Amino acid sequence: MEKLSWGNYLKCFWRREKKKSRQKRGERKIRGQNILMGNVLGIIKINTKIKQNMNIAYGSNLYKAKKKLGKLIS
Repeated sequence: MEKLSWGNYLKCFWRREKKKSRQKRGERKIRGQNILMGNVLGIIKINTKIKQNMNIAYGSNLYKAKKKLGKLIS
């Protein structure tokens, strides 16, 4: 199986997730941002307290996600 690039993987992931209802995907609003809670391939894992070493898929851009998270955490 070829490795999916992050962007492509996330696009597929979001496409699948969009079909589910909000609650089933476990979306929560944290400071007005929609952030996914779940454990899809260990990519996304958020507790009410955000830990820095977690990867968070925000839209489809992990880099932006980390930047945003950094701002949320600091």
